[in-house]
Amino acid sequence: MINQDNNAPGIILSVVASLTSTSEFGDQMVVQFELLSKPLGGANVTFPIEIQGDTDEVGLSTDTIFIEDDNWNIPENNRVTITGLDDEILDGDIFLVLVTGDPTSADPSYDGLEDFDIADLTFKNTDNDQAGFSLGPISNNLSEPDNSANFSVVLDIKPNVDVYLDITAGDSSEATVDPSSIRLTFTPLNWNIPQSVIINSEDDLLIDGDQWSVITVSVDPSSDPYFVDEPSQEVNVITTDDDVAGISLVATDNLTSEDGDEGYITVTLTSPPSEDVTISFVSNNENEGFTDETIVFSSTNWDIPQTIRIDGVDDIVPITDGAIEYLVSITSIFTDDPNYKVILPSEIAPISMTNQDNDNPGIFVSVANNDFTTSESGESVKIRFNLLSKPSGNASVSMPLSLEIPSTYITSEEPQDSTVITASSGAKYFSGSADTEMNLTDTSINIENENWDKPEMNEIIIDGVDDFVIDGNQIRIFVTGDPSSGDPVYDNLDASNVADVQLINLDNDSKGIWIFSPLGTGSSSTDNSLIYSDPQVLSEDGTTCEINLKLSAEPESEVVLYLTLTDFSEVSVNLVQLIFTPSNWNIEQQVILTGVDDILFDGPISSQLLISVDPNTAEPNFKSFETVRIDLVTLDNDVDNDNDNTHISIDNCPSTPNPDQLDFDNDSIGDLCDEDIDGDGVLNITETNDGTDPRNSCDFLGTSITLPVTVDQDCDNDGVKNSDDLDDDNDGILDTEEGEGDLDQDGFPNRIDSDSDGDFCLDVVEAGFSDPDGDGFLGSNPVIVDNNGLVISEVGYTTPIDSDNSGVLDYLEDLVQIQITSQPEKLVKVAPDEVVEIKIEVLQQQNVEIQWQISKDSGNSWSDLEESSDFQGVTSYDLRIYNSKDEWVGWKFRASLRDTSMFCSEEIFSDESSLDYQELFIPNAFSPDNDGINDYWFIKGLSKFPNNRLIIYSRWEMKVLDEEPYMNDWNGEQKAGNNLGSDASLPEGTYFYILDLGDGQSARKGFIYLRRRQ
Repeated sequence: MINQDNNAPGIILSVVASLTSTSEFGDQMVVQFELLSKPLGGANVTFPIEIQGDTDEVGLSTDTIFIEDDNWNIPENNRVTITGLDDEILDGDIFLVLVTGDPTSADPSYDGLEDFDIADLTFKNTDNDQAGFSLGPISNNLSEPDNSANFSVVLDIKPNVDVYLDITAGDSSEATVDPSSIRLTFTPLNWNIPQSVIINSEDDLLIDGDQWSVITVSVDPSSDPYFVDEPSQEVNVITTDDDVAGISLVATDNLTSEDGDEGYITVTLTSPPSEDVTISFVSNNENEGFTDETIVFSSTNWDIPQTIRIDGVDDIVPITDGAIEYLVSITSIFTDDPNYKVILPSEIAPISMTNQDNDNPGIFVSVANNDFTTSESGESVKIRFNLLSKPSGNASVSMPLSLEIPSTYITSEEPQDSTVITASSGAKYFSGSADTEMNLTDTSINIENENWDKPEMNEIIIDGVDDFVIDGNQIRIFVTGDPSSGDPVYDNLDASNVADVQLINLDNDSKGIWIFSPLGTGSSSTDNSLIYSDPQVLSEDGTTCEINLKLSAEPESEVVLYLTLTDFSEVSVNLVQLIFTPSNWNIEQQVILTGVDDILFDGPISSQLLISVDPNTAEPNFKSFETVRIDLVTLDNDVDNDNDNTHISIDNCPSTPNPDQLDFDNDSIGDLCDEDIDGDGVLNITETNDGTDPRNSCDFLGTSITLPVTVDQDCDNDGVKNSDDLDDDNDGILDTEEGEGDLDQDGFPNRIDSDSDGDFCLDVVEAGFSDPDGDGFLGSNPVIVDNNGLVISEVGYTTPIDSDNSGVLDYLEDLVQIQITSQPEKLVKVAPDEVVEIKIEVLQQQNVEIQWQISKDSGNSWSDLEESSDFQGVTSYDLRIYNSKDEWVGWKFRASLRDTSMFCSEEIFSDESSLDYQELFIPNAFSPDNDGINDYWFIKGLSKFPNNRLIIYSRWEMKVLDEEPYMNDWNGEQKAGNNLGSDASLPEGTYFYILDLGDGQSARKGFIYLRRRQ
């Protein structure tokens, strides 16, 4: 706290409207100053002011307070405006001090004040910068079993130190944060570069429907303190479920026989149950095939195939009945699992089985090694035939053969030009001219008579066909036709008497991407995520890396691949998606990766390219494709020649350390290496020699310009550059009128000089315009200007005045000081019965205004005299004083003079004239007869001797008066000794006195004649 003095001389500081703070929103604080007394001699008082602390926080409307004599007690005319500046830095509220300097004045009492005699003001500039970070939207939904999504994160403002953002997933069973995104680091250099957060889906194998997950982004406590209290933010992401309840039945051997040959069916669940699932099976014709098996699946073995055995049954009474088809189906499903509990046995398609006859005549079909599977990798099935009896007459038996598709497998991808046929067994098959799954070379078989019981001699080979389609394992029916033979018994058999065989072609196609160059001959990603061990090297010089992609198998429909980078600040990619169709799946598409220059000294940075399938794709085989990851490394190319931690590409002094990168004139040349810091075209050293400010582009000598002017000045800060401004100093006088001259040689051309003639009177005032706040601008602040920089908030731009008709406009004419040719007398004697005159004379001059002033406190304070019976001529060259009294001794008088023909004419003062005692005069007679004339013995000048003593004697040497001090009050009465008459009145006559002045002088002695007129 500062307690300001209230004793003159002194300077008082106050804050307007009690607003003691500024803000980065531009809020202002106005401080004003007032003198405690009027300076002597019309003197002004000037003192500097400055901001102590961070000068980037506030701006001052002036750096000097100039208090004119007339404004000594008008604080609103002695103001400075402090404006908060927005620095876009997290620095909190900054406390600053308005520091006042050492006053200077022509008045010695004010000139003698020191800087500490004026109060300094502590205030704060409140910060408007808010720490924070922003999240972008999630790129896409997640889907099981695996794909990725991403969103961006960026800081809202530059931090002072590093900020660490931690990323967590609320439900890690549905979504997890990629290891590359668990923590993001933002520095003061990369704070405004968005970083990607990669979120991966998780396959939970649970039938839980689509699930919401919350991804939380929070500030680590070790971060920049301004960010630590920032609340966490969340992003919601959906993981679509791919799990359904289902039971899968596959016939791995669909043939039984009356000899007891067994058939087999494998069973699995499509998802893990929450409770055990018990499944029982039954045959619809137990005279041909029998099973009563029951199996149990749990949450641990749900995807492990369990085998159901079906036993062929022999006829009770032998009969040639041929190959008999029957069905094996689920008879019951028991479980407490809510999803499996609702599955009805009738909803699961039964498996068709065939029981072959062992009664002749007949044709028996068998599969070598009991292997019913071919594969797209080239594996084959061998089907063999033998007869149950030898044909008569050396006859052979032949029959047609074909491959057909079960009706339950008919899809849009099946061969064209085909028809649905009905086999003799009554089952419907899809028959066509070509099969993309198996190749049957022989379309018929002929069983020679001698080979009737040699199945290895009657063999048909069926090869698996590779179709490059992800179509899963495909079932085909090996169909036997109507036999023909020279033996009537065998010739009478038909197709229904010979078993058809169900075969499975194993698919070798899997979802994936073939990636070529620069990885070599080719790499493939399959169901498992692939992270390449050899990173692809890029650099911040903009080097590129080309990667060619194609699918590993033909899709059933369009597949969209998303391309995402884990660090966009280091790498860019030319595409964000690739589209593959059944027609272009095997055509390479190129992706170009390019290193990004980030002007950070960050060394080699690792990142990844993520390739994932659009979760909205309808293609069932690629829908669950796992994200492919390709490692990338971006090499750093950043250089700092002068070791000032600034990249050479943005260093404004690349060879001179300039860590703050200060550039006063914004010419991209730093101040430490700029020979013309303010851009005014004058060398810094020249400005120093000229006495102009090298950091003020509006302060220079035009004759010193030797360099290109790199700044477009705005010397009046009105938002209109000088090049477009018709009034560069907002004084209401056109620049064309003021010109480029520098009348007062102060370094400022007249057009930007608010006081062109250097007479301490502002041009706007001398031109005859209004400037109530005394800031040199036309009208009151803030001024409003048009696009040409002309003030439109006040009337101006008329012809400036010439008050004294000298032919020189006032604003270009130095003020003529009033010259006093004759000063008042230093001392003027008190003369109670006389008129006292104090006079002054000046050189002949028009319109001089005179005002006499009085001081009753030895010149400490002055006030204007007013006309009265005591003082007359108070506004003339001759002041007349009536009825002066001894008690006025010490009063001082002076004349205040001002030239009213000139604006801003300085008030000057004459020498001071003091009232003094008149000379001592002792009268030798008086007449105390109460007529109002000489009724008292009055000694002039006696007031000067307050310690006097007066003794009066009669002529008979009798003491009649003895007073100390004598008060000029003796009226002829006896005041000491015995009365000489009948009363106190002394008789007329001569008396003698002794007057001791009390100051060490010899006593004055003489006589007095007392006269009585009545």
